[in-house]
Amino acid sequence: MVWGAAARESGAGKTLADLHWRAWRCALSNLPHGAAASRRDLATLIRGAGLHADLIAEADEAVIDEIAEVIIARFRRSPALAKDYTKALVLTAAGLLAPTQAQPQASKAA
Repeated sequence: MVWGAAARESGAGKTLADLHWRAWRCALSNLPHGAAASRRDLATLIRGAGLHADLIAEADEAVIDEIAEVIIARFRRSPALAKDYTKALVLTAAGLLAPTQAQPQASKAA
């Protein structure tokens, strides 16, 4: 929804959504290189489309919210499992988001 609302044409929104999905899928599958490559491609497309880089954070927040809702609904009767899955989500998000947070500093040094 974030990407469709931000992009001026539906094809661009779908491409951005697909790349964002690929980054999260790689991160959740413990494929950090694929996640990082997808994030770089996503950032490049966003810049090329004249969109704000903040959209990535907004889309990430939507993904985290959705996954958290699934965890809560699915493991309502098993708090220990819900806690374990929540920890995994937090660690995945931290690993996925860390390179994104570091990029602006690297570009300032260049």
